[in-house]
Amino acid sequence: MEKDHFSNQFHQKKSIEGFLGGLIFSIILSLIFFKYLNLDLKLMEWITLGILTSCLGTLGDLVQSQFKREAGVKDSGKWLPGHGGLYDRMDSIIFASPFVYLSLIIFKNVS
Repeated sequence: MEKDHFSNQFHQKKSIEGFLGGLIFSIILSLIFFKYLNLDLKLMEWITLGILTSCLGTLGDLVQSQFKREAGVKDSGKWLPGHGGLYDRMDSIIFASPFVYLSLIIFKNVS
């Protein structure tokens, strides 16, 4: 079965099915965190964090891939060969974490 890929302009190996699977998994983890962690967050706040993390993590990966493509570089480093380098493993977290932190601040002070 052939996967529906994001535009080749962004990333040839990223599929819409993979994105949706990651999004569903993030929401499921949000439900598990809500049940077992006592962090004074409401269910909808956990789900919002899961959706934000998944969407912004994917966006961060696509942005990093575009930067590498424009620079004509395949890997962003020599650590973790075959995986694009250490930064390529961290680009999603680096991009999404400020937004997640800001959301937590908003949840605490506005809710």
